[in-house]
Amino acid sequence: MATTGEVHLTTGGQRSLAVLVIDPASFQQVATALGHGRCADQLCRSNWLPIEPSRYQRLRRHLLQLFALSELSPPLRGDGLEHVHRQMALQADLQADLLPLLVETLAAACDAGPQLRRAPARIEVVKRAQDWMVRHPDRNTSLDGICQELRASRRTLIQGFQDHLGMGPMAFRKLQRLHMVRQALLAADPQRTTITAVAARFGLLSGGHFARDYRLLFGERPGFTLAAPAKTRPQSRRMLTTVQPREPA
Repeated sequence: MATTGEVHLTTGGQRSLAVLVIDPASFQQVATALGHGRCADQLCRSNWLPIEPSRYQRLRRHLLQLFALSELSPPLRGDGLEHVHRQMALQADLQADLLPLLVETLAAACDAGPQLRRAPARIEVVKRAQDWMVRHPDRNTSLDGICQELRASRRTLIQGFQDHLGMGPMAFRKLQRLHMVRQALLAADPQRTTITAVAARFGLLSGGHFARDYRLLFGERPGFTLAAPAKTRPQSRRMLTTVQPREPA
C-alpha cells in the first residue's frame, strides 16, 4: 500500500470488515519463492489493484473458510503449551495456503498495472465543508451561505455529500451537531449544566425538534445522557469526520 496519500473505503449497508495484516518480510519471502519478487515493491506504490474476478472469488472462498474454522476452534487466547500449538498451527496454515494464494492474486493484479488512483474532485469540497462545520457549529448558516463560504456551487456541494455520505449537507450538519451535543453532555457536570445551553452552543435552538431528533438518533432523551452517572453512561460513538468516496465507474 502506498505510504503517501489517502485510502478511502465505502461499504454498502451493514458490513463486517476484516483486516488481514501480513509481515512484509514473510510476504516478500513467499513472493520471491514464487517468482514474484518485484510484486511487493509495486504494491508499495499503489493504493488499489484491479483484481481479476475469478482470482478474487478463490481468495474470498479461502478467507471465508479460515474465518469459519476460527469460529469453530477454541479462541486463540491464554497461555500454555496448547495455546502455543494452536498459534503455530494457524500460522502454518496461513503460510502454506493463504499467503501463496494472496501473492499469486496480487501478482496478477500488479501485472495488470497498479495505479495510484486520485479521489474524485468533489471529495475535496466535502472535506472543506466538514472542516468549516466543525469550526462553526453555532452558526445557523443556510446552504447557500455555506456555498459562499466555500466558494462552491450548490449543485457541487449537494452532489458531493450525496455521493460520498449518502445524505445532503444540511442533514449531515444536523447529525454532526447532535453528536457534538452528546459528547458535551457526556463530559458535563449535571449540577452545573443545562441541556438548553449545550444545545444552543451547537446551534440547536428549537428545543422540541432537538429533543425529538436526539431521541431518534441515540435512543434516549438528552436529559438521561446528562443525568446518568459516569460509570453507567453509554459510550458515545465518535463522529466520522472524513469521507470515503465511492470508486468512480
